[in-house]
Amino acid sequence: SNINLILTDNAANSLPPLGSTLSSGFYKPTSYILTRFSQQPVFPAPAPANPPLAAPDGSATFASIFPPGTNPNGTWKLFVQSQSQLGPPAGTGQFAGGWTLTFQLQCPAPTNCTVGSSQNPSSFQQAVTFTATVTSGAGTPTGNVTFTDTTTSTTLASNVALNGAGQASAGPFTNLSVATHNIVGSYTDGITFDVSTSPPTGQVVNKASTSAFLLSSVNPSTYNQSTTFTAVVTTAFGGTPTGTVTFFDNGAPLATQPVNGSGQATFAIQTLAVGSHPITAVYNGDGSFKISTVSNTVNQVVSKASTTSVVVSSVNPSTFGQAIVFTGTVNSTNGVVPTGPVTFFDGATAIASNVGLNGSAQASSGLISNLIAGGHNITIVYGGDGNFTGSTGTLLPSGQTVNKASTTVAVTSSANPSTFGVGVTLTGTISIGAPGGGTPTGTITFKDGAATLGTGAVQPNKKATINTSALLPGAHSITAVYGGDSNFIASPTSAVFTQNVNQATTTTTLFVSRATVFFRQKLDISANVVSSSGAPLAGNVTFTDNGKVIGIVAPNTPPFSITLGTLGNHTIFAVYGGDPNQTGSSSDDSGTTANVQQSPHPATPNQP
Repeated sequence: SNINLILTDNAANSLPPLGSTLSSGFYKPTSYILTRFSQQPVFPAPAPANPPLAAPDGSATFASIFPPGTNPNGTWKLFVQSQSQLGPPAGTGQFAGGWTLTFQLQCPAPTNCTVGSSQNPSSFQQAVTFTATVTSGAGTPTGNVTFTDTTTSTTLASNVALNGAGQASAGPFTNLSVATHNIVGSYTDGITFDVSTSPPTGQVVNKASTSAFLLSSVNPSTYNQSTTFTAVVTTAFGGTPTGTVTFFDNGAPLATQPVNGSGQATFAIQTLAVGSHPITAVYNGDGSFKISTVSNTVNQVVSKASTTSVVVSSVNPSTFGQAIVFTGTVNSTNGVVPTGPVTFFDGATAIASNVGLNGSAQASSGLISNLIAGGHNITIVYGGDGNFTGSTGTLLPSGQTVNKASTTVAVTSSANPSTFGVGVTLTGTISIGAPGGGTPTGTITFKDGAATLGTGAVQPNKKATINTSALLPGAHSITAVYGGDSNFIASPTSAVFTQNVNQATTTTTLFVSRATVFFRQKLDISANVVSSSGAPLAGNVTFTDNGKVIGIVAPNTPPFSITLGTLGNHTIFAVYGGDPNQTGSSSDDSGTTANVQQSPHPATPNQP
């Protein structure tokens, strides 16, 4: 502090104790020495005769009395010599009386500075406090310490005051990077104690340990539902980690995602298969943080996605026999197209089984044309697959309605015209009105005008027949009506079919008992009339002899006897006159000749 101390044995006051405030003035040196060094002063005497170095009168510094190149460091003895010993300097006189030696103190007491750490080695972001301890042989130093990280050329703390124990602490510091940091303490006082710098203390900062905690946004989830996994990275002493987190499914990596400013990494996925997935995460570390241990396991359960099924009809209501296509659609709740087969049911009866879904999740029943007339509860059953649950859909609003198909009948004949008494086959053919189809059953009734001829069963060829031989000769208005069944409407009366019936033909054969007879001898005559229809004959057969009627009888009656009245040849004919149903006929175009001769025994009439 640039005070002037004059040390003299004659001074009234001794030097104050070490650490006291000094001011300029006269002091007894003995007391100072005893107080500071705890030893007696030594003043060698007499002074050397020829001192090697001499200071001029007045004020002088130690450095001024050493020749250039001389090292002033060390211990030196100071003597005050009289002028007579040194010789009178030019222009000066002898000093008289007492003498004084004035010191201006410019060299404070030496100190030693060391720096210690509260935690060494430490981890990144771990709080570390550095403590500098300053010691001196001249007592407990005061002053300040500046802490410097010489590795990074960073001043950590400036002018930290020493406490009463000669210590100064700086910190805690949490921002030291991962490395070895040389920490130096620089002590300064400038008054009583000399400056000093500590040797570097190597503060080792290691990467901080970390842990990862895994969360799921939704658990359980359904197939193809987006699920976000969040890994929260926690550090041992704070700080924000950087780098990445890798997510695993049963040990297999799913994805590696960056850590955000909140120390979190997220990963969204919607392709996890149905089942249980042990999901874990590992933080991969960075320049300041270690790789974490494996996180907690999130047992992510992925359930099958639900479905709904609907079925529609290509035409509703429909007609029996009309081809219908039912289309089933399986809808998922997640937009993914389900796979697998569906089955179409009519009530409890499968009408199309194991039909695969196409790329649009649709299935077609194919053409269905065998639904009977009436109401049908049409359903579709989807059995599900590995990722989707099954579902059932119903044809709305009230199922499939199948109406009866309309019909018409046309009549044909096996022979037209036909002959009386000869059986004729009448055929009724059913036509089904569009768009219906199928095979009718039941019967067709045939009529001749208002009279029923008969009823025939409908065959698989849609035809029914009757055979009749009861039609009388003439024109007949034949109609037919189909009676319908459970799937077909009864037809209206068919168009009139005109059946023409001709009379049956006949043949007449004349029989005479002999070709030659004697005069007045009886001759048996008969006629056999045959109808082509085989029907009974009505009417008469007329016999003529040379054009003269000789008898009229019913057809096919027993022979009758006649006597031809004249000799000679008699041409006999038998003519059937016919009836309403059968034509007439003659026995022979040339007739039958019977010769009548003179009896050889005239006296004996009727002799054969």
